[in-house]
Order: sequence, then structure tokens, then C-alpha cells
Amino acid sequence: MSAAARAAVLSLLVATAATACGDEDAPADGPAAIPSDVERVLVDRCQPCHSDPVTRYAPMPIVDWAQVQEPTPTDPALAVFEMIELRIASEGYPMPPKNSPELEAFTDTEQQILLDWVQNGAPSAD
Repeated sequence: MSAAARAAVLSLLVATAATACGDEDAPADGPAAIPSDVERVLVDRCQPCHSDPVTRYAPMPIVDWAQVQEPTPTDPALAVFEMIELRIASEGYPMPPKNSPELEAFTDTEQQILLDWVQNGAPSAD
């Protein structure tokens, strides 16, 4: 079989496999997702306030990956994920706030999960 014939067969196989694996009208790439371990921490410790819509005067939602990539409303020079790192390590203005007894503080493991994620640029799960 010639190289051109092999290339044609390979192209046909790839196209057939791609069509068989999903809806051909669906977009090739869906929205990026937050890694599951990070998402668990955000849901448990951050989203009681940083939900969508926000509650308790939170300045922005932290629900999906696109939101953590946006500039913060309080300091547009920083992405939300960068502000997460600053606030969870802050003594003066920590998150979750110490004056909200209904909000549990991060465990050491949870804090490390978030720090590792943001220090690596807050990559998506994809």
C-alpha cells in the first residue's frame, strides 16, 4: 500500500472514530473545569459566600474555572486565583473570615490543595 493510500485510510479511521464518539454538532471543547479536589474545597469552604450569585458581601463568585481566571474586582491587576492565595494565607484578612463562626477554617490539607493549585497557575482539570 502506498504512503498516500495509508494516509487516506488513517484519515478515514480518525474521522469515523471522532464521529462515533459523540455528537458531531457538539463543540469540540467544552468549558474548562476546576480539578475535583480543588472544587471540593471551594464548594465546602468558599462557595457558602462566593456562590453565583454571591452572598454575604462576597465581591465575586468562585464557582467555575473561567471565574477564577478573571481579574478581581478589588484589584484588577490580580486574577481571582492569585487573590485566593493571598487571602487564605492572610493574617489580617483571612478567608474564610475568622469572624464568621458558621464558616469552618481550611484544614491544613485543604489549604495545601488550594496553594498547590494556585501556585501552578490554577490549571483546569482538562
